[in-house]
Amino acid sequence: MRAAACYLLVLFLTSISSGALASTFYVKENGTGSGTNSWANASGDLQAVINAAVAGDEVWVAAGTYKPGGNGNTDRAISFAMKNGVNLYGGFTVNETLILKWKIVMSSSKN
Repeated sequence: MRAAACYLLVLFLTSISSGALASTFYVKENGTGSGTNSWANASGDLQAVINAAVAGDEVWVAAGTYKPGGNGNTDRAISFAMKNGVNLYGGFTVNETLILKWKIVMSSSKN
């Protein structure tokens, strides 16, 4: 019984610490920042932000139109490439700070 309790405690602490390390990246049309920390520093390059994210991170995308390779791109044969464990949320108005009401737009988790 004691071993099981220790195992559950370690599992719980691991889940807390891994969630605490997750980052949120921000993307908005015509953004010029790196995509880190806030909407004020949002990037305009959705694929670059996805590439920078790691498993457990979230990418928040403001409402708008985004195209792989930049918004000047018209090639319909290319697409965005997601990464395992990165969640993408969309439709923000660039002033939200909580994700509570948003649904996952795309998740790269493989079941």
